[in-house]
Parts: sequence; structure tokens; C-alpha cells
Amino acid sequence: MRKFGKFFIGLIVLLSIVACIFYFMPKYSAESIAPDYTMELSELNVAFDKNEAAASTKYVGKVIAIEGVIQEKSRDQEQASVLLLSNTKNGQPLVLCTMENSESDKVSKLDIGDNVKLKGQCTGKLLEVVMKNGILLD
Repeated sequence: MRKFGKFFIGLIVLLSIVACIFYFMPKYSAESIAPDYTMELSELNVAFDKNEAAASTKYVGKVIAIEGVIQEKSRDQEQASVLLLSNTKNGQPLVLCTMENSESDKVSKLDIGDNVKLKGQCTGKLLEVVMKNGILLD
């Protein structure tokens, strides 16, 4: 029974250390990372439409800089700003980007129809190409 008690206490200590490491780990930010690709919205969208597996291999996890027109602004369940972008003011939505929390003041000043440049980490395609950790570029 004593071996089990020592093992159990050791396991709790080990799990506590791992939890502290993950809790205090710095959060991922695209702000300090140079884009791996700079491209047009339509180019990115066509790559996923043409061959999703190849595009996923090439772009998922990469930081991509894009420029587009805001079609919709919203917030996700964690209250992060989300931008839906298109090539033109009335075009089909092509990219959905969840912005970093540090960008919320800048995003609040933007209007639907505004042209924006941003970079973010590509996570794949659902209905649109999805990006996260978005940062507005000047």
C-alpha cells in the first residue's frame, strides 16, 4: 500500500508541474512572425478548391498575409473579433479570420466595406478558408 501511495503522490506532483508549464507558457502570436506567404484571397481560395489536401499540406499552420474587403464583423464565443473577407464589396466570402485580442480596438474602428491587410495562421477550409491569430497590417 505504501508503494501505491508514493506512486500516487508522485503522479499528482508530476501532473501539477505539467499543468503549470502549460498554464504559464507564452501564447502563440502571429505579430512577430514574418508571413510565409503573401497572396490574393482568390489565389488562396482556388488552391483549396482545386486540391484541398495539397493546399492543406502547403498552407495549414503557415502565417499568410492577405488583403480583402470586410463583408462581416462579429465575435466568437470567447469574444474575439472575427472578420469575413471577400475580394470585392459584394463578392463571395473567401476568408474567415479570428483576430488576436490585442487587435480588438483596431477592428472596432473598421466598417463593413473597408479594405484591410492582415496576416494570420491558416487552419484549413470549411465554407471559407479559416485563419486564426489575425493581426492587422498597415
